Amino acid sequence: MRCQYRELPLNSGGSSTFVHLEMDLLPWTDAKRTLIASTIRSEFLTGDQHVQFHRYLTAGRAVVEFQRSTGAWPTEANAPQIKASADREAHAFVDQMCKGGLGSVPETIELIGRLISADALKILTGSGHPINNVNVEEAILIATAQ
Repeated sequence: MRCQYRELPLNSGGSSTFVHLEMDLLPWTDAKRTLIASTIRSEFLTGDQHVQFHRYLTAGRAVVEFQRSTGAWPTEANAPQIKASADREAHAFVDQMCKGGLGSVPETIELIGRLISADALKILTGSGHPINNVNVEEAILIATAQ
């Protein structure tokens, strides 16, 4: 999933009009990567759910690295190979991602929703830069970078 926020669609009486949003969009820099990592940390890696989400990120990283190295998304047959590079606690996520893809895991939808809502708040309040133009795979790799 990749979203860009330069125009905001507004629905008015059956037709859509677009409002141009003035904002300073961040290019792919270390500052943008830091912003993505800090947003994910503040949104997900605090409180009671952080252990489960950390497992999701670990499994996601293993799946994305497999895809990048082979050029193909993994199938169930690839799960044992991917599990070898993931923490044991993340194996259930690896199985689910190999069976149905990243989108089959509820945590992926939660990640997308929280990143979009964080950006929407920044756009509406004018406080901070929206992340803008990031996909799930990039977010997972950035959040798990050492």
